[in-house]
Amino acid sequence: MQTVEVNADVLIVGGGTAGCLAAMRASETGADVAVIEKGGSISRSGSCASGMDHYSVLLDEAPWDTTEGYLASLSAEKAKPQDLKVAEVYARNSKKVFQYLENIGMPFKDKATGRYQRIAGLGGNHPRTVSFEGAAFKPILARQVHRLQARVLERVAVEGLLTESDRVIGAVGFHIRSGDFFVIKAKAVVITTGGAVRFYPAPSGHNFITHTPPFNTGDGQAMAFRAGAALTNMEFTSTSAEPKGFSAPGLTGFVSCGARLLNAKGEYFMKRYHPLAEHGPRHLLVKAIKVEADEGRGPCYFDCRHLPPNKIEFLLRGFRNEKVTLIDLFATQGIDLTRDLVPFEPREFDCNGNGIVIDETCRSSLEGLFSAGNCSSASLALPGACTLGYVAGEKAAEEASRVNSTVAAAFTRRRLRMTSGK
Repeated sequence: MQTVEVNADVLIVGGGTAGCLAAMRASETGADVAVIEKGGSISRSGSCASGMDHYSVLLDEAPWDTTEGYLASLSAEKAKPQDLKVAEVYARNSKKVFQYLENIGMPFKDKATGRYQRIAGLGGNHPRTVSFEGAAFKPILARQVHRLQARVLERVAVEGLLTESDRVIGAVGFHIRSGDFFVIKAKAVVITTGGAVRFYPAPSGHNFITHTPPFNTGDGQAMAFRAGAALTNMEFTSTSAEPKGFSAPGLTGFVSCGARLLNAKGEYFMKRYHPLAEHGPRHLLVKAIKVEADEGRGPCYFDCRHLPPNKIEFLLRGFRNEKVTLIDLFATQGIDLTRDLVPFEPREFDCNGNGIVIDETCRSSLEGLFSAGNCSSASLALPGACTLGYVAGEKAAEEASRVNSTVAAAFTRRRLRMTSGK
């Protein structure tokens, strides 16, 4: 084992979607960027490791497709405490980052028509979501990170942040295979380590088959808290509903294609819980499924039998791009969506989008520390991770440029203090 010292302008802790976008943008400004990822290659790390089949974006094509329309719907939903100033930053940059991703090779347009195939997902009946063939979502991001020559330190787990006079100036960690100790000094740090899962056992009984990666264990929130950063909403958990015995995404796909929830009595019940039925907020779908079961009308199912063949194929195409193992599950259980019901149940609780408090520039309450994605207080799902990750990388690079060489030299001379929970 040895000690490895790394110096960078901007350090990104976490190589998932938000981390990759932060690394790209910071690198484009000319900053020297280092990315740390504990789970392995950044081409298949994070919550989008297996791919993605949909991406929500505001394209200014209708009143509901604008920043103002989005903020109005977010305020009306009131599903979770949300900083509307940060949400506005996301909304105003949504189209720009979407086009940025398309420019680096993301295949957002439908091959057959050459147009965006937009659908309505959860939480509304407006088609803000672009369906696309995103099996290579993370490899495309990783390719751009490497193209921009950011240094990537894979299989390195960060143990804590380095601080000096209430300023974050780096991090320390170890290589999970070799045991080598890493000291990374930086002028700005961005934490993008994802949410926290496995607080509770997964309903499927398979604790490593979770809705988001099982190695999203709250590292970023913990290290930020130990360093003195403010956290928020940690008392709230989130959940979803998934095919029984399969702890992975799937709800949005069924809803967007027009599948309907059915109880054991043969009743389509969602209108009792929300006027938009299955297009209501995610938390109400989960609540409805649980209430139906608790009151003796369970189990509950998604019914696709009324859907035309092109809708069934559209749904299966999405699964092939994001969750191909769900198709394997259907095969092993003999489920044919044209004739069979798919049992659904609430999944495990987790902590996504609850964590490090950030402002409109993705800054935390600590000088030199930024955050984006599910470990921050403003997740906003995949498009939020991309958009706010991009903003965080840009602002962290600006911060690094303000730390002049004299100050940076002083940081390296002084005795560095690692924050710990002891």
